[in-house]
Amino acid sequence: GWLSPQEFIDGVAISNLTPGPISVLATFAGYRLRGIAGALVATGALYLPAVILMLVLCHEYERLKDRKETRAFLASVIPAVIGLVLSTAVLLASGTLHSWRAFAFAGLALLVLIRWNVHPACVLAVGAVAGAAAILP
Repeated sequence: GWLSPQEFIDGVAISNLTPGPISVLATFAGYRLRGIAGALVATGALYLPAVILMLVLCHEYERLKDRKETRAFLASVIPAVIGLVLSTAVLLASGTLHSWRAFAFAGLALLVLIRWNVHPACVLAVGAVAGAAAILP
């Protein structure tokens, strides 16, 4: 009952136009209920548990990182993380790489990232410019 059905639909529509749709929708609902203070409380309530959890985990990691069990656990998780990242890359590539130029650009970007250790933000910026200039249809 915090939002009317139309307000909820509007909030979902607005939030899907931006990165972090859940965050935007929570902020919108908080704003709708209590103005700026409600938006701040709703956004804080969304992020605070994750921030606290990360602080606790980071503290515990620093305390336990040199233990044999911790190193063994992390070594066993790395292949799973690599698999998840590769799986995501394949899914994204199949939906976005539609031309030989796009494949070539993706390969070049990977080479630049790995071989010359260029910061990913720089590669993204070049990709954004190439997309805006319609170099990659």
